[in-house]
Amino acid sequence: MLALCAASGMRMRQHQRADDAHLLTVEREQTRLREEIRRATESAETSERLVAELAAKIAKLPAKPVVAPMASRSQSPTLVEFMEKSPELTRLWRQRTRAGERLTYGAMFVTHGFSSEEIERFGDILNEHNLRSEDIWRAAAAHNVTHGDPVLETLRKEEDARYRESLTAALGAVRAQEIREYDRKIRPRQLTDGLAASVAFTAPLTREQADRFTQIIAEATPSYVEGGDADSRKVDWAQVDAKARMILTPAQFTAWKNEDSRYPNRFPGRSELMLVDIYERAVEAQKKELAIMGKSSAK
Repeated sequence: MLALCAASGMRMRQHQRADDAHLLTVEREQTRLREEIRRATESAETSERLVAELAAKIAKLPAKPVVAPMASRSQSPTLVEFMEKSPELTRLWRQRTRAGERLTYGAMFVTHGFSSEEIERFGDILNEHNLRSEDIWRAAAAHNVTHGDPVLETLRKEEDARYRESLTAALGAVRAQEIREYDRKIRPRQLTDGLAASVAFTAPLTREQADRFTQIIAEATPSYVEGGDADSRKVDWAQVDAKARMILTPAQFTAWKNEDSRYPNRFPGRSELMLVDIYERAVEAQKKELAIMGKSSAK
């Protein structure tokens, strides 16, 4: 009996080593292909065809192992799978999506005078963009491709370009540019929305205040100043406070400083964003310190 158990354990270890060796081979192949993409991307002669071919090769590699679910756990369909079988649920999902778009882009629709037809067209294009973006992230996760990977970045940029082209074709260059500028300030506007909600019954923000406050936060982020999207995790809060005092009433500014700018159950507030920034800085500093220690020990 002991001999049988020992033999069984040995076979299990052999299978485990074989699986580990297979995964290591896959990881090495992924690393090699990614390095090829990096070198190709840096070259002035890189063609889109080459990048697409390399991306396809990675996509064909075996997906990461999937842990089998427990027998007691029910295999329920996803919301999308369940929804696809019912036209009524599809209609409700569309209504829900449109409601979210009005919440996010309502100020833009009003400020720039979008017609109901333009709003509908924009919603269709945005929904397709969001679904395609989700597909890219799911495919990346299935093949252990992480954020910052050259393949993922290439696919993401291609989809962003396709989205902008679709907006221009359907709504015109002017509307596409208005949407682009609004998108660049989405994160700061979420903070403005939170503040507006918190003071709605005591010291309501005017539309002019909301627009100026959003612009103040955006201009306090390096990414926005450099021409990209405003990153609310990287904000010069002292600069925001100094300028906010000039446009907010004392009651509004107190609400802003007292963390009343958090939109309940929707967006992170100021203190949470500051905490994330501090944490990321600490992690980065630790990485640099470990790298220096590694170089020192290698000498």
